[in-house]
Amino acid sequence: MDPLQRGLLECSYRALENAGIPLENAAGTNTAVYVGSFSDDYKALFHKDPESAGQYSGSGVAPNMNANRISWALNLTGTSFNLDTACSSSLVALHLACRGLIAHDSKMSGDSRDWVKSGWQNASQRAQEQLIRDTYRGAGLTPDLTRYVEAHGTGTPVGDPIEAGALGAVFKEYRSEHEPLFIGSIKANVGHLEGASGIAGVIKSILILEKGIIPPNAGFERVNPNIDEKGLNLKVGRNRPERKDLKYLK
Repeated sequence: MDPLQRGLLECSYRALENAGIPLENAAGTNTAVYVGSFSDDYKALFHKDPESAGQYSGSGVAPNMNANRISWALNLTGTSFNLDTACSSSLVALHLACRGLIAHDSKMSGDSRDWVKSGWQNASQRAQEQLIRDTYRGAGLTPDLTRYVEAHGTGTPVGDPIEAGALGAVFKEYRSEHEPLFIGSIKANVGHLEGASGIAGVIKSILILEKGIIPPNAGFERVNPNIDEKGLNLKVGRNRPERKDLKYLK
């Protein structure tokens, strides 16, 4: 069995345990399982020696079993699937899970890429900008009270300016040089977690809201020369801002 499947089983058990839900109470319920993952390193290693394959090798490395094994092991009868949208996998899984809880909506979430104009590996600034606006509109919120955005922030020479440009286009009019929009990325602390990178950013953002403190970006030295930080009213955290500067954070 792929160690990823084992880890997911352990995390699912812990999630129920932390929520105070006994396994017998969860069994047989209409509980959905959404898993975002795009790595299959163990499968590649396993196929190097096909003669070692056993009776259950197929299901042991099949991506769909990342979710299905949890549903089977815990006897959960709701929606169960593994999705792969590359780095955004965990965020899309979270989005679909929330939509399922709210409205049982099966509409798929779009990706912020413009395949023709930007190249298939590069995100589209226009698409990212529109996605941000649509997200705020859908939540019934306005961008004016937002003081911090957890960015994808991979540190690439092309991707970071595109993301910064989209954020500036949306938030610039609500911020100023003296009250900029703070941006950061958890990748500076833990690296790129591939399919789990998005959910790590969500956890960091929740902690920022709980503590009321925006931590500086780890190891940050200078801004990409293609990002007009002041012109976009953005600021990558160098030092921890004082609480008085974050009166709208919560």
